[in-house]
Amino acid sequence: MDDAFARQIAILSAKRDHEACAIAAIVWMIWDTIINWEDEVRYLWRGHARWVQWMYAFIRYAPIIHGGYVLSHYNTTGNPPARCRAYIAYELSFLELLTIAVEIILVIRVFVLYKQNRILKAAIIAAFVTEIICMMVLVSFVIKGQTFTDDCIAATSPRIFIAYWLSSLAFETFLFVLTLAKCSRGSFRARRVARTRSVLFLFLRDGTWAFALIFVAMLLNTLMYQLNNTPRAGIGYYWELAVLSYAGSHVILNIRRLGTPRYLSQADISTLWDQDSDAITNLSGQTLRNTQHKQSPSVELQTIA
Repeated sequence: MDDAFARQIAILSAKRDHEACAIAAIVWMIWDTIINWEDEVRYLWRGHARWVQWMYAFIRYAPIIHGGYVLSHYNTTGNPPARCRAYIAYELSFLELLTIAVEIILVIRVFVLYKQNRILKAAIIAAFVTEIICMMVLVSFVIKGQTFTDDCIAATSPRIFIAYWLSSLAFETFLFVLTLAKCSRGSFRARRVARTRSVLFLFLRDGTWAFALIFVAMLLNTLMYQLNNTPRAGIGYYWELAVLSYAGSHVILNIRRLGTPRYLSQADISTLWDQDSDAITNLSGQTLRNTQHKQSPSVELQTIA
């Protein structure tokens, strides 16, 4: 009797922590949206690339709406197992869609960085499709093997859940290595351009912090589901949503910001390659063309994305 009572108290405490983390993550996403609203209007909503705007809107605002809906479902006890399993499937499916949306932005960055190299482009697309298929298959096994409380909060997950995380991590590591290789090679040729004003430096900076944040968030979320046997296991879910939303939206904003002449110095503009790719125009908001200076052979800043 005492053991059962103690376990019930532990479950209630875990639920409280779960709800507190969920609220904190949602508040953080809302706050970040508010403080960056001016940049959104200036660099994004005044542009003409509709697909980028729709992608940004999904990455930025859908997690907030989704988080509020999931949070409103708390304390709805007495749910049948079938309903809870469908509810968990919805949560994981949304997380997968958000992950794919953010990765699409990262993929396009690499496409433009390598000037639409056909062989590399085919390899990246093949790897991306493989990752998506693996995630879909693995998440189905995760849903079947999860246990949850009567208010549909996931308590434990099967060990195969770590493979779900590894499939996404492997692909994002592949993209990061490609970005690192290209930017590192170009940095030795860009010594005349100040590091903080270099397009390649900004490319590498955004790729590094986005990869690091997503890596840590996914790792912690996976470990919580693997190592914790209480409803506290799901506290990393909201933070993974928040990190993906933050990383994806800020990468898009920084890309669009690169298209503004006052942000780039004339040295940067003069080193950009004159691309015929629509991706540059769509993502950065405008195509920067070298109209006054010829490209220096010692400075190969490839492009912006």
